[in-house]
Amino acid sequence: MSLVIDGQSVDVPAGASVLDAVNRLGIPLPQLCKDPDRPSLGACRTCLVTVEGQRGTPAACHLPARDGMVVSTTAPEVV
Repeated sequence: MSLVIDGQSVDVPAGASVLDAVNRLGIPLPQLCKDPDRPSLGACRTCLVTVEGQRGTPAACHLPARDGMVVSTTAPEVV
């Protein structure tokens, strides 16, 4: 599936999170509670993003990537 983050297109496999896509692009985004040996929690709330057409500021680690998503890590409400 393909999504756009901060104007850059990225392809990720099914089951990937938005944070996986962010990391694949090398975009710096805080991720204090990310532990590769544990499921994502979204508890620390440092990896917040905005998604076009979606209200709120979800945690990227806990947000499943969807084909066609347009994500921002630099929107004023998440910086």
